[in-house]
Amino acid sequence: LLRLRRQEMATNGILTAASGAAPWFFISQGLFWTSHYASENLSRTYNKLDPAIQSYWCASAISSLHGAVISYWGFAAASTAGLWTTDDFFKTTSQTTGCCNVLVGYLCSDLALSLYYGGRWPGNTANIIHHITAILAFIQMSAWGFGHSLGMMIIVLETTTPFVNQRWFFEKTGMKVTHPALYVANGLAMVILWFLLRILLVGWVGIRLIAVREQVASMAWPQVLTVVCTYAVGYGLQFFWFYKILRGAIKALSKVSGKKLHSG
Repeated sequence: LLRLRRQEMATNGILTAASGAAPWFFISQGLFWTSHYASENLSRTYNKLDPAIQSYWCASAISSLHGAVISYWGFAAASTAGLWTTDDFFKTTSQTTGCCNVLVGYLCSDLALSLYYGGRWPGNTANIIHHITAILAFIQMSAWGFGHSLGMMIIVLETTTPFVNQRWFFEKTGMKVTHPALYVANGLAMVILWFLLRILLVGWVGIRLIAVREQVASMAWPQVLTVVCTYAVGYGLQFFWFYKILRGAIKALSKVSGKKLHSG
């Protein structure tokens, strides 16, 4: 009877989290299609692109908007609640739960688009893996109220997203050539923020997980497995993407330096 009761509570928790995320799925989809309409009427570059890349353009625009908003919201929610000054792995607030729901709703929307376009979108395999692991982690955080202090730190990582997307926009619009200083400045900001947030901060999150390991171990084994596996996969992806970003930044700086030497 107790086991059935726990299963019922777990199911109700997931349903509550899903209902909290659902509006944000539809909001994200609405913004995506609105971006299509706006881009079609405002951007010459957009109208020259392949239909699949037009959708990638719009998805990237919404990704930047989402990243800017959710990173600020997660930081404010955690700071206000004092989540980063406590060792309580199970401390939550309505604001941090709301952040989890917004993230899950957005990721489900973007995942649906990623699965539909598949290989027609660049770097899509790693993106799909990232979205699935993040959805699994954050819907459980919302449903069962654990790990919000560390989850909000992960949400703050979205600060880097607008810079990553802007690099792609610079290339597609030709501003990489017409405005090289802006392109390089954006690239440097992207590399620095990625290293500080997605390498160092996520590494510190791992240290904090070890510090609260007894609290983590007190949960049911599927939840423990989710925490450990999603962290391991997520952190591995950060290094994979950082390698690609750093390689691109070095290549861009080498070209700029070569041009300066040639002109000198």
